[in-house]
Amino acid sequence: MVTQTSIYETELPIRAAVLEGHAALLEHWASPGTWWSASERLAIVNEVRTAWDADQLPPWVGPSTVDGLVADDHVLPAAVVDIIWRI
Repeated sequence: MVTQTSIYETELPIRAAVLEGHAALLEHWASPGTWWSASERLAIVNEVRTAWDADQLPPWVGPSTVDGLVADDHVLPAAVVDIIWRI
């Protein structure tokens, strides 16, 4: 069950096979793994997308230290969010 992340929406024509592949991968991410729960795995995916779209931070600034960049009630620990942004 996908709850937090969705397939990208676009006006561009995308083949059905590509959309089906993305949906299958998203379902895989939305299931619990050996190290992370389903909600944590989706939070990781969402955080990767957020980091990818955000302005680059200086290497000495962790995203968890910037007011408003990471929610106080984030599912993931601040250290994990910082690592995601660095990778």
